[in-house]
Amino acid sequence: MEQKTAAGKRKAVAGRVTGEDGQAALELALVLPMLLLLVTGMCTYGLSLRSYMVLTDATNEAARQLAVSRGQTVDPCWTAAYSIINAAPSLNTNYMTLTISLNGNTYTGPNCSSASTYSGAAGNLTINTPAVVTLNYSLCSFAMFGRPTTACTLTATTTELVQ
Repeated sequence: MEQKTAAGKRKAVAGRVTGEDGQAALELALVLPMLLLLVTGMCTYGLSLRSYMVLTDATNEAARQLAVSRGQTVDPCWTAAYSIINAAPSLNTNYMTLTISLNGNTYTGPNCSSASTYSGAAGNLTINTPAVVTLNYSLCSFAMFGRPTTACTLTATTTELVQ
């Protein structure tokens, strides 16, 4: 066993690191913040991508529902909104904006009630005309180093021909 001299004992007692002692701890302290930032960014991007996929699927379902609802509903906007709510239960509907275009007429929001299936918005569900559903979702604000960044909006649009 190696014996330490009096000077070596004083250095050890004073807490000084000599040679390569503590190199791993220093490298960890330098690399860990960057690694955590990278992992956090990857997770945030993954959650945003998941939200976009759910949003796109919900928009597809709403447009498909509108395409087959001709003559069956007096409120096509609610039909689409109900499809979206069922297709995207993980998304907060308070942050969604629904826009529907039927036969060139645009309706915003979940209600566009008509008196009958042949008038108003329901009357615009005519055969072989496009039903366009656009859904905006604005709940993807990120915070970097404690400061909020600008909010982003995910948008999905689907067009179906009315049957």
